[in-house]
Amino acid sequence: IAPDSVALRTPGDAQTVTWRAYADQVRSVAAGLAALGVKRGDTVALMMANRVEFYPLEVGAQHVGATSFSVYNTLTGEPLRHVLDNADVKVVMCEAQYVEVVKASG
Repeated sequence: IAPDSVALRTPGDAQTVTWRAYADQVRSVAAGLAALGVKRGDTVALMMANRVEFYPLEVGAQHVGATSFSVYNTLTGEPLRHVLDNADVKVVMCEAQYVEVVKASG
């Protein structure tokens, strides 16, 4: 794979990410999660709309050995709290639009 070829794209190529940029983003996410104390065996949740930025976050979590999973972005309150508690989530990564929903879930 050529490092400058497209790894991720949105429909119509409105946004593209090369393999090189993808790898850099994954390394940055992994380093950030490691700095937060995330390690092998921890659980990381992602609450995002369908977007290119999801993939480096998910793979970055996996690079530190964490188990990552996506949370339905329609969940709120007690159902969201149940999912996060049940999975013993160490970190939640979300878009700005979901910060208050995550905070309100406890």
